[in-house]
Amino acid sequence: MRKLIIGLLVAAAVFVLTDFSAAAYCEYRLSKALREHSQLSTDPEVTIHGVPFTVAAIRGKFPQVEIRARGVHRDQMRNTYIEALLSDVEISGGKLFAGDYADAKVETILGRMRIDVTELGQQLGIPDLEIVPKSEQKVKEADQDALPTNDGVVFSGTVLAGGKKVKVNVRANLFISAGALRIVAQELVVDPDEGLPAEITEADQPAIVARFSTVINKLVLPFGAIPRKAWAEGTQIVIEGTSTKVEVALDDLQIK
Repeated sequence: MRKLIIGLLVAAAVFVLTDFSAAAYCEYRLSKALREHSQLSTDPEVTIHGVPFTVAAIRGKFPQVEIRARGVHRDQMRNTYIEALLSDVEISGGKLFAGDYADAKVETILGRMRIDVTELGQQLGIPDLEIVPKSEQKVKEADQDALPTNDGVVFSGTVLAGGKKVKVNVRANLFISAGALRIVAQELVVDPDEGLPAEITEADQPAIVARFSTVINKLVLPFGAIPRKAWAEGTQIVIEGTSTKVEVALDDLQIK
């Protein structure tokens, strides 16, 4: 009986190791193929979900495939971060092991592009641009309802006013329109304790606010996901979109 138990444990350990190795091999090959066919500067992170992996491969059905790529160059933005979450993926295990990624059927694709605030600051000509965390935003008691929602953000950055460099906070809204991200600055955010810097006159305010507005054209999310919303998260602006019931080549992010 003892030998039987030991034998079963060894067999289970061998199966787990084999299963893990098979998953790692497929993830490695897909990562290399993605880098080549999607013209990425580094190997993306790839996770193919399915436990046990070999059973999912035999069935040709995987609950999720996650892909994360850094340093993606897209027109105005030269260093973005791309994420794709593919749910209910159908592709035969044989094709996956052979590196044939064409015609994978996917129920839902959630795609994201992350733009670092430093990258955005370069485009705006505000090198020290920052996103002000909500916990640090100061507002008057009566203005609590005016705090940004998921489609709003408060930027901080240094601009010229009265011939001097002045750091200001500006509230802006984020819109997705016609395949573009529109950042529309709305107003200066005034510290209720200190007020506006003396260098900023009422006549200066519209021009200062406008410095924080821009348009990022031709948003391209992975696997053709359609951009639908945008929000601020940490030090990044996140653009998210979805597509449903599509056939894709898993090794082509379609972001060229």
